[in-house]
Amino acid sequence: MKASIGLAVVVLLIAANPCTEAQNLIVNGNFDSDISGWTPLGASLSADWDPSDYDGSPNSGSLLGTNDWPSSANFAVVSCVDSISDGQPYQYTGWIKTPLGQTVTGLFQLTWYWYSLPSCAGTQTLAASTPYMTSADDWTYVSTDSEIAPAGTMSAYLVLRVYKTSAVPGTFQVYYDGLDFRDTSIIFADGFETGDTTAWSSVIGLVPLVTLLSGEGYDFSEETVGSASHGDFYFFYQSAVSRFWANNAGMRGLVDLGVTTGSLEDITVPASGYNQFGVEAILDHTYVSLAEEGEDDYYIIFRVWEVSSTETTLEWIYVYRP
Repeated sequence: MKASIGLAVVVLLIAANPCTEAQNLIVNGNFDSDISGWTPLGASLSADWDPSDYDGSPNSGSLLGTNDWPSSANFAVVSCVDSISDGQPYQYTGWIKTPLGQTVTGLFQLTWYWYSLPSCAGTQTLAASTPYMTSADDWTYVSTDSEIAPAGTMSAYLVLRVYKTSAVPGTFQVYYDGLDFRDTSIIFADGFETGDTTAWSSVIGLVPLVTLLSGEGYDFSEETVGSASHGDFYFFYQSAVSRFWANNAGMRGLVDLGVTTGSLEDITVPASGYNQFGVEAILDHTYVSLAEEGEDDYYIIFRVWEVSSTETTLEWIYVYRP
């Protein structure tokens, strides 16, 4: 009897409220004939319409972002949407693909920010992102978690990331299509029209990435890059080995934990074993670094995503562990 009552209530609600699905707030997310409404940000980033379409439609296309900066650069294509209702949950979804045969590496994702004024003006607050991806040989559906618009929010700034991580000349490209941003409080943005249910999973934690060139240091509390004397430690290639060093003023040392599984948040911080004088950078190894002097009880836990003679890419968290 309970099941019958529940079904009756659902049918009644649908019949009583025919407008159950919120509208996609992105005016041009399918790129049927152009990429109007989207703007590339970056000295060497271009955005163009391309006939490739995520569902194979001959009457539509996609946005192709091209980053040809001669070194590593994190650029993006952006758009702004208004008519945001504070206190309501929103979600950003879409389809992504990368061309085959690219000779340089890169990262891409969907991100959005809240703004306190219309037209993406006023105070900015990060909302959510999909995890960074490195490649997608075929169209891949991605989705952020649903995020509630803070009080006073009036607009949302939508970002298509085109991040070239290689420090050598070359072109990194990403296709975007089927973009959707809407209030999810009534019906989920994807009513399974795509035949894909993966968008219903949650993104539990988004771990930031940083790419360091040989000779560069990084301050993880301020998220700034500098010379080898800057920040908590630096990356340096010497004598045919890539290493992390912490032998400059204010730096305190690192330790290699080897290959670990699970999230960085679950890593136990060692009480000893830290080395200031060259810890080898090894692919997939996890490390713990003491934060620089003056940041007692703070640590950087990181894992090596990529490493070469010229650069390394790390996923990392900055944590307080008294």
